Amino acid sequence: MNAPEALRWTAWPLRDDGPAAVAKVLFVAAVVALFFAVFGDLGWLAAVLLPLSLAKWVLPTSYELGADDVAVRFLGLTSRAPWSRFRRFYPHRIGVHLSPFEHPSPLDPFRGLFLRYRGNGDAVVARLEQAGLKRGERKAAS
Repeated sequence: MNAPEALRWTAWPLRDDGPAAVAKVLFVAAVVALFFAVFGDLGWLAAVLLPLSLAKWVLPTSYELGADDVAVRFLGLTSRAPWSRFRRFYPHRIGVHLSPFEHPSPLDPFRGLFLRYRGNGDAVVARLEQAGLKRGERKAAS
């Protein structure tokens, strides 16, 4: 059997989210301005740390779903993980979360991997199923 061709895409929330992205940037700028107003010269900490902490939601991230692994490239750094590391995936509106656990776990955000869609949600889910991951469903909070 031939290995499937890699599925590659780049998600850039600042470009892809349209007016919502502008609102988010303006909100961050307002918070930074508030820090300057309240803390004076220490406001530069907010000016540096806040945008850095939110960079994944603003800057482009490239993804590649290959035959053997998944690769994520952000700010020039690439991380790869074999498919065997993941057990389930949880589709969301804007992306899919890969989990190393058989069942939902509080550790998912720390051990899992989030892949943001760019109009290719169906293709991403199909590739994850092809890689042998099971589709998980989040239980609604009660």
